[in-house]
Amino acid sequence: MSATNSAAAVVDGTSGTGEERAAGGAAAAGGNGAAVTAAEVRRYERWSDVPAGLVTRTRLADADPPRRPGGPVRARVRDFNWRGKPETFDLYAVAESVPTAATGRQLAAAAQRRAEV
Repeated sequence: MSATNSAAAVVDGTSGTGEERAAGGAAAAGGNGAAVTAAEVRRYERWSDVPAGLVTRTRLADADPPRRPGGPVRARVRDFNWRGKPETFDLYAVAESVPTAATGRQLAAAAQRRAEV
């Protein structure tokens, strides 16, 4: 996965971010139980301001191999979702992410996809 945060890449990956919206902006959405207040989280107004090391949960899941957040929400960006409605997206540090549990077949398929590129 490229660590870029282009608007097109993020908008394409936001169709399955129901868990991010359901979390109501809480860091507990990552399942680690850590609560981060709004005062501790950096906010960005546009994707071009977001550093390359911060991505949404969906971008982590789309990585090859898939990853999940390993830490709390590090920042939020306010932008429009794929429907054109304003939404706040939680951002996680790529460096803190951990691989999801994968079987040997899944890892072999991921390696084959990488070899085809």
